[in-house]
Amino acid sequence: MTRRLLGVALMTTLGATMLFAQSSMKASKNAAAEHEIQKLETKLWQAWKDHDTKTFEEHLSSNSINVEASSVRGKANILKDLAA
Repeated sequence: MTRRLLGVALMTTLGATMLFAQSSMKASKNAAAEHEIQKLETKLWQAWKDHDTKTFEEHLSSNSINVEASSVRGKANILKDLAA
């Protein structure tokens, strides 16, 4: 009985350790992805502020659209408006 109880306690401890290790790895992957997204967002805001169409041209897909109350614009018009 004591052996069985000790075995269950050991397995529980090992299982919990493995779970915490996995969540730690996931958190570091998420942190790295969040950091990259923040860098890209900052870069795009700066490009918008500077009317830099090159940066947006690199990051907008060819079928990008911008929907506003009065119009729907494709990538070419988005870049044209950004330059103005």
